Amino acid sequence: MAEEYDMENELFHFLDVKNFNEINACYDMHSCKCIAVSLELCELYYQAVRKLIGYGHIKYVKRYFYHLRSVANNWCQFKKDCYIFSELKCNTLYYRIAYIYKNSTCLSSAVAHYFGIVLSQHTNIVTELLQRDEIRISSFGSGSTSDIVGLLKVLESIFNVTELNVHVSIIDCDKKWQNACITIQQGLKCFRNSICKIEFIEADLSLPFNSKVIYAIENAHIVSMFQEVHSLINPGSVLFLLDFPDFNIVKACGRYLGDLPGYKLLYEAPFDSYTLHISVVEKHFFTILKNLAPTYATQCLKAFCRVWVKCDNILADENIKMETVGFEESFEKEIRIIL
Repeated sequence: MAEEYDMENELFHFLDVKNFNEINACYDMHSCKCIAVSLELCELYYQAVRKLIGYGHIKYVKRYFYHLRSVANNWCQFKKDCYIFSELKCNTLYYRIAYIYKNSTCLSSAVAHYFGIVLSQHTNIVTELLQRDEIRISSFGSGSTSDIVGLLKVLESIFNVTELNVHVSIIDCDKKWQNACITIQQGLKCFRNSICKIEFIEADLSLPFNSKVIYAIENAHIVSMFQEVHSLINPGSVLFLLDFPDFNIVKACGRYLGDLPGYKLLYEAPFDSYTLHISVVEKHFFTILKNLAPTYATQCLKAFCRVWVKCDNILADENIKMETVGFEESFEKEIRIIL
């Protein structure tokens, strides 16, 4: 009982107590389904991490987590004065486990949240997806596949899971993520169906795309973008972006209005704050933290989200005629605040 009491006190101090009631009030407006998805994601990543660690190695992971806290931030980005450590450690399995453990539940929950909003507002996209024999999804530059997992959780809630046929293409420069990616994806309900497929394509995204990457882009129905790949996407496909509200990212993704040639902007949250529900934070704290490692996970993030659909030139021209002045001014103010 003493240990449980101490952990409860620690959780109380870990949470931002000033914003506690505000966060809960905000989530009262969300459906229980959204919270349930986040709880499922928390368990999914916990089980994946346990598989990646294996038996008898937990003490080494805990030791690595202990050292990581002093040299990296909450997003596992190494501090400038820890260059040597980062060169030696960032490509290890322990680093990938730490990144998944600390960040993936929050990232995937945010993706599911925003993608769910898009599909609820644009039911025609759902109709088109339902008519496809196979749904192809491509992810660029996200080795942990937090984006793919969030997208698939939404699709699982719409489709009959036993009939959901998905082909996932993960495109990243670091092949060392492959085992972790597949381990995570196999924990999803849809991948218990033998017809679903996962492929990992190793590619340097700073260079011209090879034939495999181009094929994955051109044949995808949903593309999660972390690079400028929109010129290769076919009409009718959805382009999803979730990143930090960095000014360079904003400029690369349609600037203030989200205008991309040949695309219609479906949804945007240009400067948003996404926070996990308290029940998800508690699950992570009491279940995962207690059994796995003495370090905290990300519970909120500043998000920049935009979603487009590739369309014909007529629809794209109509999209460009959106009201501009007021939004540009407010957006610039928000960007300056965070920078």
